[in-house]
Amino acid sequence: MPSMNRRWIVTGANGYLGGQLCMALHRRGDSVVGVARAGRSVNNLEDTGILCVTYEALPSILSSGDIFVHCAGMVGNSGDLEAFEKVNSGWAMSLFALSQEHGVDCFIYISSVAALGYKNRPCDAVLDESALPMHVDGELYGRSKLLAEQTLSGSAVPNSTRLVILRPGLIYGRRPFSSSCSRFRRPVVVDQEQRVPLVHIDNFSEAVVKVALHPEAQGVFFVVDEEQPTLREFNSLKMRYGLMQYSPLNIGKAGFWLIWLLRGFVRTMRGRGVKHLKDEAFADYCFQTRRLFYNTEKLRSLTEWMPLEQLDTVLRDSSPAPMETCEETKI
Repeated sequence: MPSMNRRWIVTGANGYLGGQLCMALHRRGDSVVGVARAGRSVNNLEDTGILCVTYEALPSILSSGDIFVHCAGMVGNSGDLEAFEKVNSGWAMSLFALSQEHGVDCFIYISSVAALGYKNRPCDAVLDESALPMHVDGELYGRSKLLAEQTLSGSAVPNSTRLVILRPGLIYGRRPFSSSCSRFRRPVVVDQEQRVPLVHIDNFSEAVVKVALHPEAQGVFFVVDEEQPTLREFNSLKMRYGLMQYSPLNIGKAGFWLIWLLRGFVRTMRGRGVKHLKDEAFADYCFQTRRLFYNTEKLRSLTEWMPLEQLDTVLRDSSPAPMETCEETKI
C-alpha cells in the first residue's frame, strides 16, 4: 500500500541499489524521484514513469514531508582515502544539511556492514549495532562509511529531520547471479568457512520502508537476511541449482598471499604504483576470511521487519535453462 502519499527522493538512481529501490517504491504506488548525476542513464526508470532529476535540481524540489534515501557513493578499496571520505562522508553531509534546511521528514543514509570492518573478532562474536569498529588501513570504503555515520549523527538535531542509518550486507537479487560463461569458470576461494552476509534487494527495500514510516526509528540498524551462510554452504547451493559448474579451488591463506606477491611483482614490472599494495592486500585478506555474523534484532523488534525472500528459493528460481551454452566452451 502507498506510504501515506509521501514522496521518496532516492540518490544513485542510475546504479543497481538506487535503481532497484526506485522501482520497488514505484511498484508500491508511491511517488518517487530518482536522482543521478548529469549524463547518467536513467532511461529504465523514466520509461516506467519515475521522475528523474540531477543533484542541481534538489534545492528547488525538496519539500517538507519528503523521505530522502541516499544510496549513491564510492565503492571498492582501491584509490585514496581522502577521495572516499569526500564522496561517502562529505557528500552525505551536504545532502543531509540540505534536507534539514527544507524540512525533509526523514533522511536515510545507506551505509554498510563494512563500517565495522571485516577483521574477525575474538571468538567470532555476533555483532550488533553497539559493536566497536575494527578496521585495517586498506579498508577505505568501510572507514569512509563509518566516518559518514559519525559525522551525520553529530549533525542530527532533535525535532528536525530524522536520521536513520542502514547497514546492509551484500545485496543481491533481481539481476543474474552469474552469466552462462562465468558459471563454467572454476572459482577460487581462500576460506570456505567465511560468512557471507547476504540481503535480498526486496528484503532491503522493505526495511527502508519500515524505518521510514516508523517515527521511533532512528540511529543505526543492520539489514541482513536470516541466512548468513558460510561460503561452503553458499557455493553448495549454487552448484545444486546449476549456477556454478565446478567445485571451488581452495587456495588457502598461503595461496592468497602468493597471488598478492605476484600482483606486486607485475605492478612493479609495469611501473605502476605499489605504495598502498600491502594495505590493499590485507584489507582483501580480511574480507576473504571474515567469519562475522550480524544481529538484526533491533530492526526486527522495533519495526517488525521480516525478510520474505529466502536464499534457497531465489537461487532455485535463478537456475539457468538446461540448454544454456557459453561461447568459451565451444570447440
